[in-house]
Amino acid sequence: RNTIRKRYVHDSFREKLVSLGYAKNESVAKGMEDALAVSFGIPREKLQQQPSSADDILSSLGEGGLKALASSVEREIAMNVEDENVFVGTVHIEVPHHNLKFDLKMKQGQNLMQLARDTSEGRELLGEYVECACGGNMSCATCHVYLDGDTFHELGPPCEGEVDMLDLAFEPKETSRLGCQIVMDEDVDGMTVTIPSGVNNFWS
Repeated sequence: RNTIRKRYVHDSFREKLVSLGYAKNESVAKGMEDALAVSFGIPREKLQQQPSSADDILSSLGEGGLKALASSVEREIAMNVEDENVFVGTVHIEVPHHNLKFDLKMKQGQNLMQLARDTSEGRELLGEYVECACGGNMSCATCHVYLDGDTFHELGPPCEGEVDMLDLAFEPKETSRLGCQIVMDEDVDGMTVTIPSGVNNFWS
């Protein structure tokens, strides 16, 4: 009986994400649920058994945060599908306060957070500089970076939710963006990403 109860609530939360229009399908909803549990430090069992906890999290993120998380999950799912024809670009990373520069390969559709978190080379070289405490749902500024001017204009302006987080970032500039919102495409191949000398982490 307990197993049935857990399964029912578990599915209800995913169905809610789909019915509200944030998740396109069950796979995206599952990915969002997993990310929320990890980001908020809530055991999955509690998230599954206590719908009120899940509702509180959804309310705290708001529409912009949930849409950003859904997009991040969708890109991550797409990246896990092997495609030999997918475009692979280069991102130039500069860390002035450590007098360090290095290049990383980045697949089309992949964002900077995923590069730092989900690839071995990204974790080794970039992981310590792009923390992504919120897991990509645009509710922190721990993946704050500076872009080169051309890439900043090519990507277009950040949404309101991202602007709100950038206001809380460490020493924001005109070309500041959140790494979880910087997505590789042929138009931004060769972008230069500069790491700020500090980070404001309100999650710690």
